[in-house]
Amino acid sequence: MTISSIKRKKVKGDALVSLLEELSDDEETDISSFMRQRLIMGYEQSLEAKAAYEAKDYQSAVQLYEEAIQIGRKPAMALEEARSSVDSNHDSIKGVYWLVDSFRNSCRARLALKDIDGAR
Repeated sequence: MTISSIKRKKVKGDALVSLLEELSDDEETDISSFMRQRLIMGYEQSLEAKAAYEAKDYQSAVQLYEEAIQIGRKPAMALEEARSSVDSNHDSIKGVYWLVDSFRNSCRARLALKDIDGAR
């Protein structure tokens, strides 16, 4: 998957695309195309989960958030580690905000479903 094909997919997260562009030409980073694809899939899944959460479809939101976290957590963390190794003055939350948001909203959806134990 190339940067141009990512842009054609119209990923809504301009920040995500810009982070991938920053790292795509850097030989020191170890973000494989498979990991990039998983990162984008996880991010897109989190957008679907957010829509379900906002529609108060908490059961679907929990399932979608869990899938997004499972798919995209490792690639997001790898991207953030690679980015921090290249630029020590970066905004660390920028690359993983969607992931933090997914964890938070997953817990909120579980609380709305009265699943206190699952809400970590």
